[in-house]
Amino acid sequence: MSDQAEEQPSDWRRRRSRSDRDAGRERGASPAAPEEAQDTELSRTIFSFLEPTVDAIASFSAPIVIAGVIGLISGISMVAFIGSLQLYGIVNIIIGASLIGLVSVISLSAVIAAFFSRTGKYGVNTVIMLAAFTGILAVANFISFENHSRIDVTATNQFSLATRTKQLLDDLPGPVLATAFYKDTARRTAASATNDRGFQRIARKSKVEETLKEFAARSSKFSFRMVDPDLHPVIASNYFGTLATGFVEESVVVEGTVVVDGQEITVIDVVQPTNLDYSEFEQDLVTSILVATGEETKTVYFLAGHGERGIDNAQGDGYSALRRGLEQENYDVRILEWDADDEDVRFPAEAGLRNCATGEEPLPEAALVVIARPSGELPLAHAVALTLYINGQKRVSAECTAGSQAEADDWVAGHDGPSKWDTIPISDGKVQVWPKDEIPNRLVERREPGRMIFLAEPDTKDSFRAFLATLGVVVDDRHIRDLERSVPGNPFTLRLSIFNTSDADASEIDPATEAAKKIIEPRGASLDTVFMPGATALSVRRDDPRIPVPLAGTSRNSFLISDVSRTEPITGAGDESDVQGVFFPAVLMHDINLVVFGDSDFVANAYYDTGSGADLFLNSANYLMGDFSLVTIREKGFAFREFNLNLNERKFVRWSSWIMLPGLLGLMAGLVWWLRR
Repeated sequence: MSDQAEEQPSDWRRRRSRSDRDAGRERGASPAAPEEAQDTELSRTIFSFLEPTVDAIASFSAPIVIAGVIGLISGISMVAFIGSLQLYGIVNIIIGASLIGLVSVISLSAVIAAFFSRTGKYGVNTVIMLAAFTGILAVANFISFENHSRIDVTATNQFSLATRTKQLLDDLPGPVLATAFYKDTARRTAASATNDRGFQRIARKSKVEETLKEFAARSSKFSFRMVDPDLHPVIASNYFGTLATGFVEESVVVEGTVVVDGQEITVIDVVQPTNLDYSEFEQDLVTSILVATGEETKTVYFLAGHGERGIDNAQGDGYSALRRGLEQENYDVRILEWDADDEDVRFPAEAGLRNCATGEEPLPEAALVVIARPSGELPLAHAVALTLYINGQKRVSAECTAGSQAEADDWVAGHDGPSKWDTIPISDGKVQVWPKDEIPNRLVERREPGRMIFLAEPDTKDSFRAFLATLGVVVDDRHIRDLERSVPGNPFTLRLSIFNTSDADASEIDPATEAAKKIIEPRGASLDTVFMPGATALSVRRDDPRIPVPLAGTSRNSFLISDVSRTEPITGAGDESDVQGVFFPAVLMHDINLVVFGDSDFVANAYYDTGSGADLFLNSANYLMGDFSLVTIREKGFAFREFNLNLNERKFVRWSSWIMLPGLLGLMAGLVWWLRR
């Protein structure tokens, strides 16, 4: 019996066939009785009825296995790459696994034999090696993903961040989110196929996205998103309100958190690119991060020493409320005191070249200077210093020092500076200074031009009027009397309507008008009425090519009256009549970053919370300082290197890449075959 059992085949279907043949031979030798045949038929198990189905499945095992593999592959692909078809992918995986499992159960002996045979053992070994290799690759990729480095192989380090930028990103105190509003590239290309401006916008978008990717790769706390304002208007309205898409596009909003009194406050700063080709975008983005994280702030100086109104004065004519409003906008507000007898007055300079005496603590650079209703005269030396500041220049003397050798070298690289430095010891180390024998009181360029807000009055001194005239703005010495929009009971207090540009096509608005719109309609809605008591008119010099942009205007039924005691204008008296027309008591000089108001009382403490005067001033300050950078980062040059080939050289490169490398591989394969044949 044991010998017969050992001779039994391992496959049950083969054993079944053999037993049937043996039984047939026995029946042929001695035919069974009908009763015995009936007993034999009745002794079959329930699984006997499944044998034809099992045999049919076994005969089609190969196609079923192929269908199962296809089901597994398609199901895994759907689950991994197509989220909307995830349910169908799971169904495919279940069906595929079931088909393969069914064939495996039916042909279990063949499967076991395949695994434990010599060929099967090699196959299992190969699968294990492939799985181990795949696992090693997965672990290596995971480690490299968490600990990776980027290498810039361009000659000009085009894709490398500045040292200051890397330090800032490494030391970020909290998460920072940058949202870049750019329209979809495909839609922009289709709409601007023949428009060079459209392709320039596409190039700028690519520049912004590449820079943001570099920032995100450097720090896990920095993230960004590219948003189409047309497709996602809700996101745009969260930052810009109902402002038209034309003014939202190409804006980058940087959002961070600042801890104030133990509470986290969200701070938002909008990046205003310094130049059209975005070559200084890294510098602008670093400035916004510094502001959004509260590490540095832009400094606003109020000039003092000429009878200006004080920001520490809490009386009705003081500016303490305005100072508080600027500080709430995250600005550092300071007083710049110039003595009337001082002939050597200067503005604080940028890091790397500070206008201060040796050993003194340097002051922050002036992002904005406010001159609020000076009642005294402007000395000539002070006028020169103000003119140099607004034009982006400054005087450098032997006492001007640099913070470090590296800062000095960086600064000199971008300016017309000397090639040699003198070294002097001070309390905190050695500092480089300009050689006294080379450039005494030399004029050099500031890192950025100055920005200024001037608050004038009809009685502004002639010396200040002359200074403004050099900048293209003429301040009248008469009061504006508006018969239609004056406050009842206060005939010289104007109720100004805001200059409106909302009906214009955003794509056709010139930069100056666009700038004015950002001031008077910062979130798409015009400011309310602005009350200006005793304002004067502002105009432009006839010989000045610069055109002022009005921010607020009177009605056509307005007059200029020189005698403040007379409220009714003189009309119909020829040359003795008062001048009538539309007058502008607030103008923007877009080319030189200057805003002039013909009144100073509308932001004083007595009127600060009345109307939208404070908003008009703060919006003007925000606009002027929008593109002011707190750091200096060198522009990255783009080196375009052409691969110039003649016709024969081009053919050689093409055919050698198509034929030589594949041919070399074919020769190597033939050599290996010859050696192992």
